Amino acid sequence: MKIEFSRTTILFTLLFMILGYFVYGSLTGALGMGLIYFVMITVMVLSIIPIIGWVIAMGLNHFIVIPEILNLTGLHHTWLINMMEITSCLIGFILTACITLFIISCIIGYIVNK
Repeated sequence: MKIEFSRTTILFTLLFMILGYFVYGSLTGALGMGLIYFVMITVMVLSIIPIIGWVIAMGLNHFIVIPEILNLTGLHHTWLINMMEITSCLIGFILTACITLFIISCIIGYIVNK
């Protein structure tokens, strides 16, 4: 099994790590932002669930992932984390919308061709 990350994901992760370094003023901030974004992207797999997947992923990120990682790293909540949440939410919404439209089109195609 081969795991690949797109260039966009790597670019966003590096961007948030660099911003984390300057916002928090240490390497701990950069590594913490990298960890948070990596886990948020991993949770975004739940966005594949039609209609409500992005809501589940957003809730899980907001109420479980971010507070736990902030407690683990000792960082505090800033505008950067809000920006990461908004980015993750938008990508998750687009993914959920595409999956939902695909499933609806498959159902309609099946009904029409039946």
